[in-house]
Amino acid sequence: ESEDGKSDDSSAGATPKKLDEDAIFKSLKGFYRKPNGSYRAQICHNGKQHNIWACKLQSDAALVYDEVARVLKGPKWGIVNFRNKQAHRALRAIELKKIGLNVDETLPEMSLKVKDALSKIGKATDPVMGRLDQKE
Repeated sequence: ESEDGKSDDSSAGATPKKLDEDAIFKSLKGFYRKPNGSYRAQICHNGKQHNIWACKLQSDAALVYDEVARVLKGPKWGIVNFRNKQAHRALRAIELKKIGLNVDETLPEMSLKVKDALSKIGKATDPVMGRLDQKE
């Protein structure tokens, strides 16, 4: 917090009242934009680059990266892009409105993509993965 008591946290997981949306999107990690406009989530593990998933939204690619990173890097990895599902949902809603796109991927579908990516990397899933599967 700053000296006047206001939060100065500008991460995507934060929910301050006034926040530059473009800055939030620029701060997301773990993916790149492909020439066709989709986003490819990827992670480096044991010296190798692993593609996780290609999706239509930056926020979804960032969430999938977070989930894979938590499993591969361990519980001390901490917050990368989102503190919780609500922070992801809020940013996803902003992104959908901004681009005027209807995307059908749901959190359980993303969870399956994460589990598939981890199995390809050779890492078994653990209870952390339940975060995406949880009902709203």
